[in-house]
Amino acid sequence: PNEIPGGDKNVIRRYCQSPVNGRLEWIQAEVYPKHLHTGEDITEEMVDYMEETVEMSERDDIAMIIHESLGGKGNAFWNVFAQGCTFDRSKYDNEVESTTFHAVKASGKPAMITVRFLFKSGSHTKP
Repeated sequence: PNEIPGGDKNVIRRYCQSPVNGRLEWIQAEVYPKHLHTGEDITEEMVDYMEETVEMSERDDIAMIIHESLGGKGNAFWNVFAQGCTFDRSKYDNEVESTTFHAVKASGKPAMITVRFLFKSGSHTKP
């Protein structure tokens, strides 16, 4: 795994990237109250990077793994992914992002999120 520099300034703490094809295997974030509403949207540079490095169909979207409401930054390759049309974004938003946001806000304590991607094969780069 790769550690993200900056300590608790960054919500994402670790990620694992495949040495074979560069795909993102998993990330781990620790969301503190100070991270809430401090994120940034996906940059054009990240859109270009994803379009160049990941096999995408015209129906896919480029999305953030840890949303900006939880402190996620859209300028880092370890926080963006090719979201296929079968990904249920509203369910993820409700069950992961919203639940985490409200739990951290109400308790004042951090929450740990680990996202591990599944791929069709060892050579695919889109989860």
